[in-house]
Amino acid sequence: QYPDTLIVSGNGDLWWTGAIALGMEYAAELNAEYFIWLNDDCLPTKDALFQMVSYMRNHPRTIVAPTCYLETPGGSLVKQDNAFIRQTGFAADPGEILEAEGLSGWCVGIPSVVLHEIGVPDAKRFPHYSGDDTYIYRATQTGFNACVLGDLKVHLLGTVHPKLDFRN
Repeated sequence: QYPDTLIVSGNGDLWWTGAIALGMEYAAELNAEYFIWLNDDCLPTKDALFQMVSYMRNHPRTIVAPTCYLETPGGSLVKQDNAFIRQTGFAADPGEILEAEGLSGWCVGIPSVVLHEIGVPDAKRFPHYSGDDTYIYRATQTGFNACVLGDLKVHLLGTVHPKLDFRN
């Protein structure tokens, strides 16, 4: 369906963080200005990714995420915490732009300057879980900004795994 899509092959042992790191390195070699992390169980609303890039263009050194929603069996949408400050998770309401220390990797926009300054996510220490939030946390501790854009939405498909406690 997407003939312009490039597939970067790994060695079969990358897990989430290694795959993200490999993709970021490959895109950086092609001079990408921004990276979008988008899990396979996430469906952004129309123009959400475009608006994330637009926000990053207007706010240099800022990592962005939309608000993530899970559909209940009854059909209602429930916000899922995809940001944190001091180990407390939160999500943004429509109209809000909330600053964060870290973000979940469900759907995130990252300016390429982040990779150039702090490298790629740590796949050795965090091969699957916590490679995302610890990377964004490291970026914000280095001086980058991170925020959740409440007007942008991503629908999480299927089961959302219980959150791991950031302290662990």
